[in-house]
Amino acid sequence: MRLAPRVVAAFGATALALGPVGCGGQGDRRPALSWTRPPLLFIAPGLPGDRILTGRARNLSGRRLELTRADFIARSADGRRVPAHVVLLSGFTHRLPPYNRDDPTSRSIEERTGARAVLAPGAATPVTVSWHQPPGAPAPVRVEVRGAALAVPAAAPRR
Repeated sequence: MRLAPRVVAAFGATALALGPVGCGGQGDRRPALSWTRPPLLFIAPGLPGDRILTGRARNLSGRRLELTRADFIARSADGRRVPAHVVLLSGFTHRLPPYNRDDPTSRSIEERTGARAVLAPGAATPVTVSWHQPPGAPAPVRVEVRGAALAVPAAAPRR
């Protein structure tokens, strides 16, 4: 069958010309995540150098996303990484593993403790980011997540 190689070649050329459309690649211009509403930024009373940012991020990618805390990177205006801790919960929980299980870091435990979130298209997850802000150090202006940028509010923090 001589037609098959021509069909495969034509399909391959078409795929190369179109590029990665709609799959989260360079052809998909929508960011993977966006705040559902402006996040809240807090300064803890008695800890003026500490910051807590909390909000909900929605999956706009059109595909299922599996995110871990390591996917979230706080960046200053000049692009430098700002050391921060991320949890995909709106509250707090202890990180002690259940010692009566064979695998204390199973996916379900990571999801329950905020280390991992699985988002269907259109679903949202809580995102809480905390960092220490020394005087004069650059503050984060965004939290990058796999090519998306979640803005950190510049307004006066809530107390």
